[in-house]
Amino acid sequence: MSFGDSSFFFAVVDADDCWHNECVALLKELKSGGWNLVTTLLVLAETHALLVRRLGYSVALKWLQTVLPHLTIVPVEPPDLDKALGILERYSDKDFSLTDAISFAVMERLGIKLALAVDRHFVEYAGNFFVAPLMGKALPSE
Repeated sequence: MSFGDSSFFFAVVDADDCWHNECVALLKELKSGGWNLVTTLLVLAETHALLVRRLGYSVALKWLQTVLPHLTIVPVEPPDLDKALGILERYSDKDFSLTDAISFAVMERLGIKLALAVDRHFVEYAGNFFVAPLMGKALPSE
């Protein structure tokens, strides 16, 4: 199981993003390897907003229509929010967003070790995640 972050999703969509080729290749590898890609509704909303602002409404809508059938959207539970608040307090020297902190909490709750992200926050957080492609392209075995 792998967790998709908005930074990864944006890079897949935007051909001008410096991580585009690496992220598209990783997505293909995950699909062929039978990995389950999960995310939260918060990440979906964040990605959609980013796509609308930077690439336009029609690109954002098409992305949603394309990606939704291939994702498992996991709910954020009340303990995830409590843990996220603790993360934000403990890492007050970082600029983690609430979405980042909730993502970390959900990943830990579900035992997800692979984060698909080009956001340095996933590396800065001490969650023992493998962050692809930032930490390399060789995916750990599921």
